[in-house]
Order: sequence, then C-alpha cells, then structure tokens
Amino acid sequence: VKVTGSEENGSILAPTGNAKDWDGVHVGVGAVVRVSKGVLHMYYFGGDGEKLSLSGDMPPKAGMRMRIGRAESFDNGRTWTRLGLALDYDEKEGFFATMPRVTMIPAEKASNDRTLWTMTYHSFNGKTHSVFSASSRDSGNTWSRDGRLLGPGPQGSWDEMGPSCRALICLPKGRWAMVYEAANKNWQYCLGLAHLERKGDGSLKCVKAVGPNFAGSGGPIVKPGCAPLGKWTSQLVGTPYLVAVEDGSVRLYFCSKTSVAGHSIGLLISDTGDIGPDCWRTPCA
Repeated sequence: VKVTGSEENGSILAPTGNAKDWDGVHVGVGAVVRVSKGVLHMYYFGGDGEKLSLSGDMPPKAGMRMRIGRAESFDNGRTWTRLGLALDYDEKEGFFATMPRVTMIPAEKASNDRTLWTMTYHSFNGKTHSVFSASSRDSGNTWSRDGRLLGPGPQGSWDEMGPSCRALICLPKGRWAMVYEAANKNWQYCLGLAHLERKGDGSLKCVKAVGPNFAGSGGPIVKPGCAPLGKWTSQLVGTPYLVAVEDGSVRLYFCSKTSVAGHSIGLLISDTGDIGPDCWRTPCA
C-alpha cells in the first residue's frame, strides 16, 4: 500500500526546487539504514541545475551532476529531514556519484574494526561506468573514498560498458555477494555477479564470479527476454535489489522494459539461495 507523503505529489522527499542546490532538480533513493531504535537514515542522490553533457553526441541536460546526501526520519520513514551532503562527486571517477548502497560488511577475524560501514556507488567517465566504494567509521557521519571496486569488462564482453546499479547480500556462512547491472557495447543491460570480502586492513575486495554455466566473467546471470523471464523484459534488466528470506531462499527484484513500453518491476526467486545463471524461477513457476 502506497503511503502518501507530505511533500510534492505525495512524496516523502522532493527536490528543493532551487536549481543552485545539489538536490534542487531531482532526488532518488539509494539506501535506508536503521541507525538506532526509532531513527532511520536515508542515503539518496540528487542533481542540480548545472547543464552537463555526458558524451559528445548528448545535448547538455540539468540534473546530471549527481551527488549523495543523507536525510533522517523519526517516524519510520513517513517524513524526512535533510542532513546535508554525504559524498560529493570526484572528477577523477567521473561526472557524478549516484545510487548509494550502504551496508556493514564485517572485517576478517584479524581485524578488531567491527564498526566499518561501506557505501557503494557508481559513476560514468564519458566512456564507461564503474562501481566505487567509500568507508565510514562513525556511523555514516563522515566518509572516505576507497577507490574503484568493480570496472568494465574487456572489449566485446557482455559488460564492456561497465557496472552501475547494484545490490549487496550476505549469503550463508557469512559470504557476501553483489549482483550488478552492466551493459554491452549496444547498451543492452544484463545482471552479473561478483563476490565480496573485507580484508584484514579494512579494504574491500571484489571478484567477478566465474563457473561452467557463466558465459563470461561475472555472468550474465539474468538476461533480458531470456528464460525464465518473459518478453516484457526484452530490452533490459537492471536496478537489482536482493532480499534474503528466512527459509534460505533469495528474492531478486529488478526493473525491466521493452523497446516500446515503460519500466516495470519484476521478481525472480532462488529456492536454494544460490545466485547464478541457472537458479532462478518466476513466482508462478
């Protein structure tokens, strides 16, 4: 059931409306973290009025210079108060920083640092996307960049234009995985898989999955228009979101569309909890 918010068009957080503000033109949610009982923090991205072209054939548009901010709620997310900018873009990474995901990935046993928060986000440098990470040791009040976490595949690969939106999940035995969207040279988006671990020095290591059922490094694990998906997914599959269920299964929510229809939300289920090319079914299967 949709909850009607107190801001523009029933939203719970709207752009400020001032093109000079970093989140004045548009906003989008990335991650919500329960900081303590009764307190939620939302990490979101926003864009300002600067007109920016991301490539030579793209006309300049406002809202492309995205940054990451934080907001706070004391009523389970019905209303939010802005806390300001959390992470600015870095021109060394690309034109923007967007789609934050925040989680607490434990360190190896050799480290005593159990309070380390990780934010993943992505950027675009005019040619390819990449995923980056940042760390916080004060519950998200300040963040320091850790560098690039995952980059594009080689020329001709299914992910040569690079990874962008992603979701992280803790699998059995404490293993962490990341499902990510990535595109080939024709900008057809599929979903891939990488494994994550935090080393003793606190840095995060990310390795694309491989296996006998993988067409290439990292995947794809889900392809648009291919079984078990229907024709309504024929153009792209992206923006993954993972949910681990108590019975050991995993649910994968995603966005998809055809070349003529708008975006829709889909669901795939892995009954075994595995994440690979051949473990998914639709809810009706």
